[in-house]
Amino acid sequence: MCSSDLTQAFNAGSSISSPGTFQVEGGTTTIAGTVPFAITGTTSVTGGTLVLNGASTTNGFSQSSGEVRGPGNLTVTGAANISYGRHSGAGTTIFQGTTSVTSSGLGLDAGRAGRNEGTFTLSNSTLDLNPTNTAGVGTFTNASGATFVATQSSQIYANNPGGDPAVGASFTNQGIFQKTGRSEEHTSELQSHSDLVC
Repeated sequence: MCSSDLTQAFNAGSSISSPGTFQVEGGTTTIAGTVPFAITGTTSVTGGTLVLNGASTTNGFSQSSGEVRGPGNLTVTGAANISYGRHSGAGTTIFQGTTSVTSSGLGLDAGRAGRNEGTFTLSNSTLDLNPTNTAGVGTFTNASGATFVATQSSQIYANNPGGDPAVGASFTNQGIFQKTGRSEEHTSELQSHSDLVC
């Protein structure tokens, strides 16, 4: 199933499940809170906005642009590959499998929480907990039993675009945190802009 340059809404009475790829290429695709969204294949966001208003699951997830937004949680049970994208809104994005974040990285904003329950690798990339001046910030938790790997020049930070102070942005480690490729001192306090936190 493919959603491109249009505004598309899936309302009550709809049901979305696919063993293939649910792809958002552009425009805005809105999934109502009453609509089951359970993709046994892969959800792919290459542009536009995917708005989730209820609990949603996908086996695979890939993102190279665009945004996932809304109050609904998104649980990725399998592999996730992100080269660039934002997640925003009051929901939580939960990574349960093997996650790779590369290139321009992942941004969490406007109350969005990220949670790693598997193995999450930030590969010479960034995790930005305040990428825009939209009200609110992002938070991230590396859960107990999970592993977070930050390679070489990777950064975890909260930007301050337009003077947004990024108050409340946080990275919480409850599992294993590994920094590879370069020896340096790390702090546990989240700092703003481009300062590495962990």
